[in-house]
Amino acid sequence: MKKQMLVMILAIFASSCANLDKLVDQGRYNEAIRVATKKMQGDKYKKTKHVLALEEAFNKVQDEDLREAKYLETSTDGRSWDRVYSIYKKIEERQALVSPMLPLRSKEGYRASFNFIKVGPLLSNAAKEAAGYHYASAEQSLERAEQGNKDAAKNAFASLERVQRYFTNYKDVADLKLKAQYLAKTRILVMLDNQAPVMIPYEFEREILDISIRDLNSKFKEFYMEDRDNIDIYATLTITNMDVSPERETINHFHEEKRIKDGWEYLLDKRGNIRTDSLGNKLKVDKYIIAKAHVHEIVREKRANVRGKIRYEDARTNELIAKMPVQVETIFEDYAISFDGDRRALSDRCINNLKRFPEPFPSDFDMALLAADEVKDYWKSDLRRQFR
Repeated sequence: MKKQMLVMILAIFASSCANLDKLVDQGRYNEAIRVATKKMQGDKYKKTKHVLALEEAFNKVQDEDLREAKYLETSTDGRSWDRVYSIYKKIEERQALVSPMLPLRSKEGYRASFNFIKVGPLLSNAAKEAAGYHYASAEQSLERAEQGNKDAAKNAFASLERVQRYFTNYKDVADLKLKAQYLAKTRILVMLDNQAPVMIPYEFEREILDISIRDLNSKFKEFYMEDRDNIDIYATLTITNMDVSPERETINHFHEEKRIKDGWEYLLDKRGNIRTDSLGNKLKVDKYIIAKAHVHEIVREKRANVRGKIRYEDARTNELIAKMPVQVETIFEDYAISFDGDRRALSDRCINNLKRFPEPFPSDFDMALLAADEVKDYWKSDLRRQFR
């Protein structure tokens, strides 16, 4: 058993070394560095193979990153500084991973040499260059935004957020962000137009307009219930009709039956004798009966229907942006069920509605308010969809 365990340990060790070498050979240097440092953590006697693999992977990826960074620093495209910064950030993290292990010496005495650099000044310079580029880009976008270009305002806002990834309090970035956000916002006036040919309660309109517009507001959009300056879009819900159906009560009678287990009985042979098993025990079988019940059902139903349309228009040009029909139906429905016979025959639906009388009919006023609530939810969902 001990010999088998030793063979397994040696096999695992050989496999780990081979995998580490394979990562280096495949150019997966960062992964090789993570694997090598993990293998050597807490190991007083470092394996030479691990030390060599870490040294080779570190120096190769370090050289590759430095070459790329130096090349990008000569580019005339200011966007390159984001990539330069990220490269130096990786170098900083890589050096921080390896530095606690220095000086790194294997148990055979091999001492590894790592190409460390002073990355702090390089990171600082890359951050300054990247922030400067994005700040200048934001200023250019804001010039277009002041001419009414909301997309340019959003671009400016995004550029200023990139600046703050490098420096929180860079120049007047905070003030410019507020300006960009103000210029980028789409302002929507929400209105209800009641054109129904029937008298609709005032509470119906009030319920629809109670749509909690604060829930709809976001970084680049604001909703209003009252007209004001700088409105960009009119969002109008027009009610063309609303009707409440008469109260309808239906009485139904029907039978239900179900095959159910009702105890047990002895299993008999053809002669009527009780059958037994090989040990002489009497055999039993379940006994089934058909349970029956006569059901009396009262159904009450009432409906409210609202029809209309939604229109979205450009507030400056009156150009139609989108339109769609609206049709909402609210249903009141309740059941009362009683029965004669065996309760076990009843379906789950019947059991769940066992009571003497159904709920009383809601008034037309209550049905109108329920319908208004449905319309409000529908409109709010559409406002979210249109202006997400």
